[in-house]
Amino acid sequence: ENGAVFKPLTHQYARDQVTGRAKYTADIGLPPEGLHAALVTSTHAHATITNINPDNALSLDGVEGFYCAKDIIGNNNIQVFRTSDDVVFADGEVSYYGQPIGIVVAKDAETARHAARNVEIQYSPLPITHSYHNADNYFATEPIYSNKSRKAEVKFEGDNQVTPDRVIKRGDAGSVLDRARNVVSGVVDLHNGQYHMYLEPHNCVVVPRGGKALYNDNPEITVYSSTQSPSNVQSVVCQALGQPLKDVRCRVHRIGGGFGGKQLRAGLIAAAAAVPAQALNRPVKLVLSREEDMMFCPGRSPVFATYKVSYDKDENNNVHITAGEFDVMLDGGYSQDYSVDVLETAMFVLDSAYRLPADLTINGRACSSNKGSYTATRGFGKPQAAAITETVVDHVARDAGVDPNLLRASMLYNKGDATFTGQPIGDSALRQCWDGVMDGAAKYNNNNNN
Repeated sequence: ENGAVFKPLTHQYARDQVTGRAKYTADIGLPPEGLHAALVTSTHAHATITNINPDNALSLDGVEGFYCAKDIIGNNNIQVFRTSDDVVFADGEVSYYGQPIGIVVAKDAETARHAARNVEIQYSPLPITHSYHNADNYFATEPIYSNKSRKAEVKFEGDNQVTPDRVIKRGDAGSVLDRARNVVSGVVDLHNGQYHMYLEPHNCVVVPRGGKALYNDNPEITVYSSTQSPSNVQSVVCQALGQPLKDVRCRVHRIGGGFGGKQLRAGLIAAAAAVPAQALNRPVKLVLSREEDMMFCPGRSPVFATYKVSYDKDENNNVHITAGEFDVMLDGGYSQDYSVDVLETAMFVLDSAYRLPADLTINGRACSSNKGSYTATRGFGKPQAAAITETVVDHVARDAGVDPNLLRASMLYNKGDATFTGQPIGDSALRQCWDGVMDGAAKYNNNNNN
């Protein structure tokens, strides 16, 4: 009666995947004239590039060329999403360890990687922003999701160096907290972001006109990419090559996992490979190692939050949270990418599954740091928000001396409630799920205690 639940159903692509018949972008073979590429990456988190010398790499047998920012005929500064703060190759300054500085192309992948390690880069180190704890630069854009909030006042402050970029305010939390008898405060530091861990790392094959494309079309450039956003790959490659959109096609076979990590990051990898492909008019294949991928695309955004919450407790040990102030800081890495969107999502769903108090203030800002650019990850701010809220509920319950699960049950949204942004709750699925889990846990405990 549970439908597909608990049944060992075979995934429709399982046989192809376990037998190796399923082909991914990295499985695409190159024609005889095709070249393999390897990135030359930074060994400093933040530094000025004082010299680049590829002579040793170019002297190796089988190496066909080295390309860096000066060889890009279009734009090196790329608008991946909202702002033009990404670069294909670091130009004059590196902003994180592992940042691409250039690319080597050779007859095979092993030769390309060996040559990339032989490109000599000299640096002059600069101060490093490790995280939000020592950040002094913040991303600021126009409001993104402000129309989502109808019952909470949403403000977007001006000077983001002094005031929070984003403020969600309902009621007067400060006054309630000042008068409250019971107040708890604390921090939530989610500093180790979860990596996407897709099985297939970022990779692409770029085929210029004259190369053998896999489809019956003949644009100037055909890009085969492992991406969740072909249109974004097309846009980024066009910017780097100075080509109109009509002259670049992006094709996607199947993706060996993405989870958000291949939405806005794949275009820069394709653009890096497209530079030598266009210059030499030869197909180029670039596959990142796992280490390169993790530095380039480090995963879920770290978040640091502080909270101050007041509560009342009656003679029956019923606890009611009366006000809350939250400050949320998100580490976006070296470029903005989706960081402001992830921050706003976290702020707007900070209630998670619970009715938050009428008096509520949430401040948020996204900072930059000397790390690879954090990007979309499954959940998109919601896991961070839930972690903050669950920590607060646990803290209040401990301070009040009540069972945290009883407090959770009393705060859960019910059908007919509305979130603090005015979104109506149209069903009782949350309550049914909670009751089902609690009933099942009780039966399990009873059976094991008897």
